Amino acid sequence: MYRSWLIGLVVMVLSFSIATGQTLSIQGVIRDNTGASVADASHSLTFNLYTVETGGGVAWSEVQNLAVVNGVYSANLGAVNSLAGLDFNVQYWLGISIDGAEELVPRTKLALSPYAIAASVTGGSNIIPQSGNVGVGTPVPRSLFSLGNVNGIQDDYHDQLRFFGINNNAGFGIQSDADGGNFPTQLALNPYGGHVGIGTMAPFGDFHIYQPDAAQIFLQDPEGANYLISDANKLYMGRSMTPAAVNDLLVLDNATGNLGIGTAHPQSKLTMAGGQLRVHDAEAGSGALRVGALWGKPGIYGEHATHPLTLGSQSDQVYLNGRLGIDIETPSVEHALHIRHTGKGIALDHGSTGTNHWSIYDDPDNNLLFMFSPHNIGTSLHWGNGLWYTQSDRALKKNITTVENILSMVLSLKPKRYHFNHMSDAALKTFGFIAQDVEAVFPQLVGEKNGTKNLAYSQFGVLAIAAIQEQQEIIDNQNKLIQELMDRVSALEANK
Repeated sequence: MYRSWLIGLVVMVLSFSIATGQTLSIQGVIRDNTGASVADASHSLTFNLYTVETGGGVAWSEVQNLAVVNGVYSANLGAVNSLAGLDFNVQYWLGISIDGAEELVPRTKLALSPYAIAASVTGGSNIIPQSGNVGVGTPVPRSLFSLGNVNGIQDDYHDQLRFFGINNNAGFGIQSDADGGNFPTQLALNPYGGHVGIGTMAPFGDFHIYQPDAAQIFLQDPEGANYLISDANKLYMGRSMTPAAVNDLLVLDNATGNLGIGTAHPQSKLTMAGGQLRVHDAEAGSGALRVGALWGKPGIYGEHATHPLTLGSQSDQVYLNGRLGIDIETPSVEHALHIRHTGKGIALDHGSTGTNHWSIYDDPDNNLLFMFSPHNIGTSLHWGNGLWYTQSDRALKKNITTVENILSMVLSLKPKRYHFNHMSDAALKTFGFIAQDVEAVFPQLVGEKNGTKNLAYSQFGVLAIAAIQEQQEIIDNQNKLIQELMDRVSALEANK
């Protein structure tokens, strides 16, 4: 009866080749029941690999005739049957039987020997399939890859790249001695706060770049490159490494806090040159708000099809759709335009020098006024009774005469009932006059705009009053005559 102990079990994954294959090197000691090593001789050993500690099927097996010296044997498993088909990410147990006897128990759990791996692994595509920690310079690795008291990792060929501890080994750094031995820190990782430093061993923020002249970040895509450059005064971002090249440039002035787009010298909190600022709501589906020059004129332009906002455009028009407040932060939700003023509200100026214009505003008494400057002629709507009042002060008038002999002219006017051309034939007809008919009698009541005649209907009330007065004078005279005739009749009857 034999007993076997594995005194060393090494898993090695060599370079895959036809010459060497993939083998597993083991050593063991064979003793008899008394504990004495067996005599030197050749023995037949059967090696079986299992994925379970007891029972289960054989995952791999081979038989080797080995020389046993002082009870010690050595074997390269896989030398007879290849191990290439095994998955070494799976735990295996080794079972051994000697000279055809029953398999020894218990099975031996395969474990890694880091020292043997470090001494034997060569080549450019080595793989360590087993789980566990790896230590360099330390027999007790505390992580998957641990560095002991060593001066980091460096490229022995060029001696240019070094990994080392910083802040009393509380952090991790990468240095390069390509500058001739000054060893500037190129990358520092500080676990306290998770800071990353480039060009500095003491990063202040999550990401800290230091360069004596100008720190740069270079981002490249298939269409070109972008640069982020910081010097003593400003932060630049653009398509050129030269800050003076202002095309597609974004500049933040450290001294003033001003932001420039397309200019290296922003003069206000936001200065834009050479283009437009476009604000687009992606979820809206269409439209944008643009600030800048359009058709050679500065302004704010809305592109939305149904909600336009244009302040300054090709024809200097203003389009509003929505709520706009002027001199008020919270415009009324019931109105598209809400103006708070202490002067004369809205001015309408048709290409004049500004002296001739209409003013639309409400006065301190809440009346709505329409006034033409500089003559101060206009009309107002009373807030309480809803009546229109037109200015008629004597001080505003000259060449005043009395209207006479107007009745016959008024009687010549023929009121009509009619439809406007755009109205349906079924609509109620409108009462009014035909401008051409009135023009023949009262030309001063007829105006013309864009080839169409119009009437000053408010003047008809004045004409009606004058006609009534004239007619009343006739009636009074007739009544006086009738009374005289009746008196004469009465006198004749009294003399009979």
